[in-house]
Amino acid sequence: MNRKIYTKHKRIVKVAAVLLTLLLGGANFVHLYAQSKESPDSLFKQARDAAFDQKDYTKAIKLSQEALMLSPDYVDIKIFLGRLYAWNNNYEKATSTLTEIIKTNQDYEDAFIALSDLEYWQENYSDALNYCNAGLENHPESKELLLRKAKLLSSLNRNNEARKIISELQKMSTDDVVVKETLENIHFNSSKNEVSISHELTWFNSDYADYLHRYPWHLAKLGYKRYTGVGPLVIYANYGNRFNTDAFQFETELYPRIATNFRAFVNTGVSNNQVVFPDYKVGTSLYTTLPYKLELELETGIRLLHYNNNTIFYVGGLSKYYKKFWFNGRVYLTPKNNEVSHSYLLDTRYYFGGADDFCKINIGYGLSPDETNVVQDIVSNDKIQSVRIALGIRKSIRKYNALEATFYINRQKFASNQSGNQLGSFISYIRKF
Repeated sequence: MNRKIYTKHKRIVKVAAVLLTLLLGGANFVHLYAQSKESPDSLFKQARDAAFDQKDYTKAIKLSQEALMLSPDYVDIKIFLGRLYAWNNNYEKATSTLTEIIKTNQDYEDAFIALSDLEYWQENYSDALNYCNAGLENHPESKELLLRKAKLLSSLNRNNEARKIISELQKMSTDDVVVKETLENIHFNSSKNEVSISHELTWFNSDYADYLHRYPWHLAKLGYKRYTGVGPLVIYANYGNRFNTDAFQFETELYPRIATNFRAFVNTGVSNNQVVFPDYKVGTSLYTTLPYKLELELETGIRLLHYNNNTIFYVGGLSKYYKKFWFNGRVYLTPKNNEVSHSYLLDTRYYFGGADDFCKINIGYGLSPDETNVVQDIVSNDKIQSVRIALGIRKSIRKYNALEATFYINRQKFASNQSGNQLGSFISYIRKF
């Protein structure tokens, strides 16, 4: 009897297994059938939605690839796929995808536009211009290509040629807002001069001695900046009042571009009173863009301040752009009295517009030679401990003007049982022409 029941159960299990297999197979068949019913246009739309609405470039790439499997010659999808690779920072695949299109057919205007954009994003302006010119051979009146060519010529400091192109575009479309904005940007980019005026105030609370508490520090700076072929050059005439003493300082900064991934910073300054400013100072840094798509910039440098003797600071730092943020971290090392003192600085900016539109936060520990309120008494006292936090904003006004305001608090411990607070403000106006 038990054997018959066992045999019957065994048959039921086999039947159930067969039915389950059929059901799963049918579900897979329905799924595959549904997939086969997806048209290239439908997948293309889904890919665009994933890219633009969801910002999911990986998903958009997969959908575009599926669409191309169904329709390998769908050029619009190929161009979109090339752009997706670029937006996903895969420039090698983007280039190969887009160049494959123009090898077989020179008539695809969008392919040349995409290749020009791709090189422009990588700051390869000459290569981007070559793609623009190649596209204009078959599409000489293409507004999109002509606009890009004008921007690229401006980026290459060929502003007169850029203006001629914009003038021709204005004849074709007198009320085009984009053309007017491009012309304004070219005028702005060709502005090679900049003047600035600023004032910094540092107030010491009553925990400090009277000669500090009763006499806040003042620093006024008048600057002129010129964009040269070597790099930006800045000249400052500075006036300082500290310890109720007046002094003047002459200062220069140069930012030469050495090679594609290398740039430098060189700073010099001399003054007539070491109570307020160092007798002289010299500083230099080398900035290197790190390889392997890290998108990090490495800084190594040195600063020298001379009062009665030399104080040397060694500098190391890293900076990175991430979306609308810029992060910068620095370390300062100072060998002194058989020891090495160290300072740290973290600077973060959030850009809400152009290069002159950002808010910032700065946090520091220790003493930095790049701070404007470093003087002999502070440099010579290696027992001072300092923590600083600053908040600021810079805003452009009608593009050629900019205002900046920064407020900070600095907590210093200058003896084993003595601490004090400094409150400071920095106001600046910049005009480009």
